[in-house]
Amino acid sequence: MAKQDWRYYANKVLEIRPPFVSADPCAVAEPHYIFFVPKLFGSETFTSGSGAYYYEAYKNHFCSRFIVDVMMATYSNTGPDTGGEVPPSSGVVISGNAYDLPSSDGFGGVVPITEEDCKRFTLNVGFYRKLANETEFTKLSDHSNKSTWESGYCSGPTVETMSAPTSMSGWDTYRAAVSCVLRTTAQEVQVNINQPPPL
Repeated sequence: MAKQDWRYYANKVLEIRPPFVSADPCAVAEPHYIFFVPKLFGSETFTSGSGAYYYEAYKNHFCSRFIVDVMMATYSNTGPDTGGEVPPSSGVVISGNAYDLPSSDGFGGVVPITEEDCKRFTLNVGFYRKLANETEFTKLSDHSNKSTWESGYCSGPTVETMSAPTSMSGWDTYRAAVSCVLRTTAQEVQVNINQPPPL
């Protein structure tokens, strides 16, 4: 067999090189859910259903998080809720958390109750914003928080939040990107959209 020159091997390397990965893949990834906040709004929760988002990151720009986009218009959450109460302030609060952990104390649990799992639990939450006149997301914050075991009790990781005000014009997009890992396995997570606290 004839000896190949260096250009042959260089081309082979190019053929097997992985596709381009964005510096922030979760800023360009497709959301799992999109929620348009209406005028009459109470609260909303979206769950991932499993940890598949983490293992299928290669299908979504290599973002290993569960993504929910919250859309805010000029009228979002400005009317009375289902109880007839007008919100104390416009906008909503978005948060990300674990959901239905296998070692929690019940269905929907967000904190492990065993020492080993508590010490090996991490919650990752990132927040982004894209205004109506923008074409790309801006990262607002990114958090990686761990739970701690003290005196026979697990203190869960800090639940981070983001305020999403009503838009000045058009639809503004607020993105939550969430993942959690228990020991070495990704778990189900949730994104919550709630009323802002009283002024």
